[in-house]
Amino acid sequence: MQDDALIAVNALFSNFEENYQRLIDSSEISFATEYKGQFRKVVLLACASYFETKITNVVLDALNPSECRLTDSFLSKKALIRQYHMLFSWDAKNANSFFGLFGKPFQDHMKEKVKGDCSLDAGIKNFLELVPRPRSS
Repeated sequence: MQDDALIAVNALFSNFEENYQRLIDSSEISFATEYKGQFRKVVLLACASYFETKITNVVLDALNPSECRLTDSFLSKKALIRQYHMLFSWDAKNANSFFGLFGKPFQDHMKEKVKGDCSLDAGIKNFLELVPRPRSS
């Protein structure tokens, strides 16, 4: 099954590479630099939006709210919509606060799983880096 959102993010990046190279080849260095700076912001927002949608859908699917209209409505309208950024401790280097939302046994299980999987640990850290931090002066 194709993931249209991921295809769109990949196309965005592919188009950037082509356009950036075209500007460099045309000796439009200033435009290329400005374009690259703007693209960083656009791709950051696109990736963050992609992950928000994916994680929200995974949580909804895991909790299977389709079995109960009340649960479905609550989860969709209050628990997840516009609450996504509260699911994570963005300054942490791990997703333990997110895992803890599903109970201590699940949190402990995921801590062990992450500890034994370097690529999963790196992926979580990279994901948490998506949220821009205020710059220190």
